[in-house]
Amino acid sequence: PLDLKDAYEIITTMVDRIVLGDKELIALTVGYTEDDYLYGHMVNVCILSIDLGLGLGYNKSKLNELGLGAYLHDIGMVKVMDIAKQPRSLTEREFAEIKKHPMYGAEMLNEIKNIEEAVIFIAKQEHERINGTGYPNGLKDDQIHEYAKIVEILDVYEALVHPRAHRKAINPH
Repeated sequence: PLDLKDAYEIITTMVDRIVLGDKELIALTVGYTEDDYLYGHMVNVCILSIDLGLGLGYNKSKLNELGLGAYLHDIGMVKVMDIAKQPRSLTEREFAEIKKHPMYGAEMLNEIKNIEEAVIFIAKQEHERINGTGYPNGLKDDQIHEYAKIVEILDVYEALVHPRAHRKAINPH
């Protein structure tokens, strides 16, 4: 079971630091090893999402909600990490299994009492695309939660600027 108390403490600390203009957290989003990929990725997406939310004028309550959802956005990957860690491009069948992780994450988060619905939407929808080409449901435009759209963008950016087993990192500039 996931203990949200610890997660909330981490997120509120990040939000407070970013709101106060502390750019150290942004500087920390540079790297991680293959072994701590999932955790590093989730933390980086969280930090970047909070910073973008602040730029969009979100208040601390919205930043905390967005931050928690961004922090937990890929929690469903724990069920498919053996496939995701393959040192090669995935087969169609393997990728189809990876594409189930948003639903796995939503299921895991639904088990937590008093979790904000927006946090679950982020996990479930962060691989949707506004043109309908995403997964798992092919949602479009306004069908996708506002926070999920933010996390979607930063999830892709964060993944591209870090190397994967099957490709090199892309220069962030």
